[in-house]
Amino acid sequence: MANTLTATSAHAVVGQPANDSFAFTAKLDIGGKHSCSAALVSPQWLVTAASCFADNPAESLKLPATIPKTIATIGRADLTGETGSVGEVLELVPREDRDLVLAKLAKPVSGIAPVNLGVNIPLAGEDLWVSGYGRTGTEWIPDRLHYAKFSVSTVKEVTVDYSAKTQGAAICQGDNGGPAFRDIGGKFELVGVNSRSWQGGCFGTDEKETRTGAVGTRVDDIEKWIRGVVSVPTPQPASDVPGDADVDFDGDGKADYLVVEDNGAVHAWLNRGGDTRGGWSDYGIVAKGAGAPGSKVRFADINADGKADYLIVEDNGAVRAYINDGGDNRGGWTNYGTIAKGAGAPGTKVRFADINGDRKADYLIVEDNGAVRAYINDGGDNRGGWTNYGTIAKGAGAPGTKVRFADINGDRKADYLIVEDNGAVRAYINDGGDNRGGWTNYGTIAKGAGAPASKVHI
Repeated sequence: MANTLTATSAHAVVGQPANDSFAFTAKLDIGGKHSCSAALVSPQWLVTAASCFADNPAESLKLPATIPKTIATIGRADLTGETGSVGEVLELVPREDRDLVLAKLAKPVSGIAPVNLGVNIPLAGEDLWVSGYGRTGTEWIPDRLHYAKFSVSTVKEVTVDYSAKTQGAAICQGDNGGPAFRDIGGKFELVGVNSRSWQGGCFGTDEKETRTGAVGTRVDDIEKWIRGVVSVPTPQPASDVPGDADVDFDGDGKADYLVVEDNGAVHAWLNRGGDTRGGWSDYGIVAKGAGAPGSKVRFADINADGKADYLIVEDNGAVRAYINDGGDNRGGWTNYGTIAKGAGAPGTKVRFADINGDRKADYLIVEDNGAVRAYINDGGDNRGGWTNYGTIAKGAGAPGTKVRFADINGDRKADYLIVEDNGAVRAYINDGGDNRGGWTNYGTIAKGAGAPASKVHI
C-alpha cells in the first residue's frame, strides 16, 4: 500500500508545507506512472520503500529485473522552483528482510546534507516527524513537500507503528518510502521509512475510512548495513594520488572524513572514535565550493591552527587558499587569495606536507623519478612568502606516483614513504632532507595487508 504524508482539507501531508530543514527528503517519479518519497542518506544514495518498485507489493517485494526510469528530486520543497538537485536512479540494492531499498543516483548531489542514520531503537510514545510529497486531503498531486508529527505506538522486529499526533495528519499515497525521523536539538536522525498506512482523510480515500495510523520500516538496526552499501564516508583528499597527510577539519587532533563533490563542495564527518568506538558526527556541508572542480581541491593546514584549510591547486601549480574558520554555518572561511604562484611544475605534481615541523604545510613538487623539491611555508605569498629549500630528496628508485608523505616517528616532520603495488611501505625518516641532515632509511615498515597501493592511506 503506498503512503504519502497528507492531511485533511485543512492541512497537507498532513501537516504544514515543509521548510528547507527537511531538504534531505526526495520525491521519486517512477516510470512516469506513480511517485514515492525517499530520504538522502549519502551524497549519492537514497533510502526508500522496496514496495515503490515492486510489481505487486501486496504479494511480493521482489524488484523487477529492469529498473523503471526513476527521477529523483532532492532538496526542492517547492517543486515549481529550481533549487536542489534532480538526478536519475541507476541502481537498487534491496534489504531482503523488510520493505526497504537503497537507490543509487547517477552522480552525487551537492549542497544538501544527508539525514543522519539513527542507531537507537524507537520507543513507544516517542515523537517522530514524517515528511513526503504525497497527496493531501484536498490535492491529488501536490507541488509542495509536507510534514507532520506522529507518535510511536508499537515497535516490532523490523517495523514500527505510529499514529498521527498533528491534528488531521495522515500518510497518503505518494508518501511511501518517505522518512520518519527524530529531532535531537535541531539535528535530524532517521528512524524509518513509510511502508503502509490506512490513509484516512487522504484525497481519494473512502470517506468512511477514519484511521490515520501507519507502519514504517525500521532502519536503526541496519545502520551498519546501510553504511556498508553506500560507502560513507570516503577519505579525502579527492585526487588521483592518495592523501599525504591527515585531514583534521575541526582541530581536535583526529583525522576526519570528508567527501569532495565534483563541484568542489565538501561534506564532513567528524571523527568521534570511528565505528564501534564513538562513531562519526555528520557535520553536513562545510564548503559550497569556490568555482573549481573537486579534482583541484586539497586540504592542508596552512596557518598552523590545527585545522585543515581548503586549497585549490590550479593546472600551473598556483594555489588559492581559504582558511578554515569553522566552515559554512560555523564561522566560515577566510579567503587568503593566491598564496603560491607556482614553481614551474603542473598542479598534478604538487603536494602539501610539513617538512620542517613548524605545523604549517609546505609546498612540495614530486618529480616523475621520485625526487622532491620543497618550498617552506613562511606565510605564503604576501604573508611571509616561501623559502626555496631546493631538492630535499633525490628519489629512492621508485616513481613519484608511489611517493607519500606522513609523520611516522612523531617528530612533527613528514617522512618520505614509498607504497609498493602490493601495499607494502618503505620509509625514509626526515632528518632535515638532503643537505640538511638527510634521511634515515627505515626499510620496509609495513608488509601490506592484502590491499593494493591505490587503497592505502597513511
